[in-house]
This record gives sequence, C-alpha cells and structure tokens, in this order.
Amino acid sequence: MKNGTLALTMALLLSLPWIAVGDVGILWQRWFQSGFGSIFYSVAETSDGGYLAVGYRATSLGSTDCFLLKASSDGDSIWSKTLGGIGNDCARSIRRVNDSTFIIAGITTSYSDTDDMWLMQINDNGDVLWSRNYNFGDHDGAYDVCKTPDGGYLMVGQTNSGNAIAYDVIMAKTDSVGNLKGSLTYRSAGGYELAFGVDTTADGGYVVAAECDSASLLRYDSQGNLQWKWHSQYVSLYDVKSLDDGSSISVGMGYNYYYDWNEKMFIYLTLSNGYNVMSRQIGPNGDFYETIGFGVDVTDDGEFIFAGFTGIDSYYGGSYRNGYILKTNSTSLATEWELTCVNGYGDSELYSIIQTSDGNYIAAGEVGGNAWLVKVGEAPTGVDTNNVALPNNYLTLTSYPNPFNATTEIKYYLPTNQNIKLDIYDLLGQKVETLYDGTQTAGYHSINWKAKNQPSGIYFCRLSSGSISVIKKMTLLK
Repeated sequence: MKNGTLALTMALLLSLPWIAVGDVGILWQRWFQSGFGSIFYSVAETSDGGYLAVGYRATSLGSTDCFLLKASSDGDSIWSKTLGGIGNDCARSIRRVNDSTFIIAGITTSYSDTDDMWLMQINDNGDVLWSRNYNFGDHDGAYDVCKTPDGGYLMVGQTNSGNAIAYDVIMAKTDSVGNLKGSLTYRSAGGYELAFGVDTTADGGYVVAAECDSASLLRYDSQGNLQWKWHSQYVSLYDVKSLDDGSSISVGMGYNYYYDWNEKMFIYLTLSNGYNVMSRQIGPNGDFYETIGFGVDVTDDGEFIFAGFTGIDSYYGGSYRNGYILKTNSTSLATEWELTCVNGYGDSELYSIIQTSDGNYIAAGEVGGNAWLVKVGEAPTGVDTNNVALPNNYLTLTSYPNPFNATTEIKYYLPTNQNIKLDIYDLLGQKVETLYDGTQTAGYHSINWKAKNQPSGIYFCRLSSGSISVIKKMTLLK
C-alpha cells in the first residue's frame, strides 16, 4: 500500500499577476511539485478552516498515485499522502460528509486487471476508514460523488460494459459504508458517453452533468428512473449543482458552430422540468480562443461561482491557458466579477471551486504541470498586480499541437541561466530521445520534436534541471 507521509518536492507561494473586475483578487496561491507532475481535481474545507485537496501524482513515467494533501487556511502544506495500491490510482472528487469525515471518488487499477470505480471514506487526518472498488466491465471510473438522502452515496462516471467499442454513463449507488446497492447505465446510439458531475435534488432525486451524443443533462428520481434529459449537439457539461427550488446550474463547454469553432464556456440554469430558463456563452469569438468551465458552486447569497480556464493558444501568438474564475448573479447570469490568473509561464487550469466558511473561494487545478490551490476574495490592499516574482527553480513546459502528427513544438521557460535536459519517454518509461542537454539562458525557448519514426501512442516530455523537473504528456497520432 502507498499510505504514509509524502515529502513534497516543493510548495511555494506564487505572486503571479491577476486581472479582476471589481474588488476581488487572489489572496494566495500555492503550487505543489511532487514526483513527475501532479494535479488537484477537487478540494474540500476542513472543520479547522484548512483544506483537503485530491488528484494524482505521477511517481514514474506512465503510472500515477492518488494524491491527498492537507493545507492550512493560508495554503501551507501540513501533510500529504498517496492512497491506493500497486496500480494506477486517481481521485477525481472529494466531498465533506461531516465535521471529521470525507468521501472520495475516483479510478483505480490496483484491485483488478482493469479500471474500476473507486470510493473511499477518510477522516480529517487522511486515514482511510474504508475503501471499495467496483467493476462493471472494462475501463470503469468515477468522476463525481454525492451523498444520498438515506446516508449512502451515488457515484457517476463511465463504463463500457456490454459495449466494447464505446463508453456509457454509469451511476452506482452504495450504502453508508460503500456496499453496492445498485447501478444503472445510460446509453444512446452514440459512442463516447461519460458523466462528470452529480448532485442530489430537493425531492431526493439526482441531476447529472454529462458528455453524451444524446444528453448533456439528465434528471433521475429517487428510484433511478429517468425523468428527462436535455441535449445540445455541441455541448458537454462537466459540473452541476441543484438549487432549493428544484432547478439546477450547470457548466461546461461547447461550440457556436454558426460563427466559429472556438470552445466557449456554456452555463445553463435549468428548471426542475428540464426547461432551460436561462443560458450564457462566455469567451471571445475567434478560431484560436478557448474558454471552458469545469466547476460550479452555489454561493451563500444564492449566486453562482465558476472555475475553468481561458486563453489563446500560445502556438498562435497568444498567452497560455490561464485559470479563470467567474461569479454571476442568479437572476440573469450577469457577471458580478471575473478573475484571470495571467501567468505566461505554462498552462494553468482550474477544475473545481467551492465557497469557504469565511465567504471567500478556493479552487483546485494545475499550473505548469504541478498541483495548484488558489484562494480568491476581496483584493488585499497594497498589492502590485503587475509584479511578477517566480522562484529561481520554477520551470514550465508546453507543447503544440497536442495531439500531433509527426512534429510538435515544445516550448519552455527558464527563470535563470541553467543546465537543463529535455528528454522524450514512451509510455513504458523508456527514453526515446534527448532533445537538449546543456546550458541555456533565462527566458523562453522552443524545440521541435520530429517523431515521424515513432509509432502512435502516448509520450512524455521531461524538462529537468538539477532535482527539479516538469513533465508534459503528448499524444502522437498517425
């Protein structure tokens, strides 16, 4: 087993600039460099005002561990652990059950010969109270979990049980200690169908955010009977929260195919009968722009907070992907304020966000291949938003296009003159090629990797300097 304290390579405060509308800004942010790269997918607040964040860390090229970290109210690392077994493990969602326990859902290969849905309960010290894995076919996985009215849990995710060439949405219900009570799948004539978000409705049913050929939002009663489904051909929804009146707020991404094919954040306010009473698209027009929403929460004042990313792809002369937070009202979905973390040192994305007990917000994601926590709220006085100060050993790494065919451009940033190595590895961890080994000056650099002699598959580019390294996953398609 992988339980035990994990020494982080680095946990640093970033003083990256922010752009905000209104008196809101970044109160603090921390990135945690661990292993060969790490991501936080979800975060929950603890009873002492701190935070538990979950995701994964790469321990060696091609394998991952479930990554759990406890942070103080100021974002400082108190302890961290890896959970799971000898296979690949990843946590996608954490929710608070009561003052001292939390439920985590994810994906594991540690307990069978394929991917399983994974559910475990932990206490606020990170001790596992129980852990269960569930196998319904091949490539099962849980992306979100919610508490059910009877004290159990409902997971949503993916399976390809009975459909060897495609994925289906799966919902699995358990009792309070993880014993399986039942499951159901949603399948259409399409192929690639997954559920990313779930929440309990006021009447004891469930609303599910999905990426399907025939459904983006699904509503079930308490017995698992489908009441309605809503679909837009070019929309995928990644998170949903239910409101007290039975309506729901959801967020994801979509294309406005009448004008261009850039990705925009799509927000929907949907009544309990499935009617979209209000919607909004967020993001500029233009083929090279992208704005995507991954997380949503309902605030104490009844309004909505969203997290994701926005930017222009660096290949086309713009910035990298930047973490993006948006607060809207509930009456018209009009912007109350928005905040973009403009870092310019590597892609940053936010995957979830919650309101904290002090009235502020915390979001979880990744920046430059490292797990990332961001606390936002009323902008502190005296902050120079144009001051950018990065630690001397902060490295960033991106590639475009990705996926790619034959050639991809690898871009990276060095804060100081230093000796570096830029290596390519395959999925088995075998070194394929060294692109650079020597001294380079501070600043931005780029190298083309010509992979025409390599087979299709997943590769990893590793930029290292001394004991510090960052990893970029790349997919070669021929």
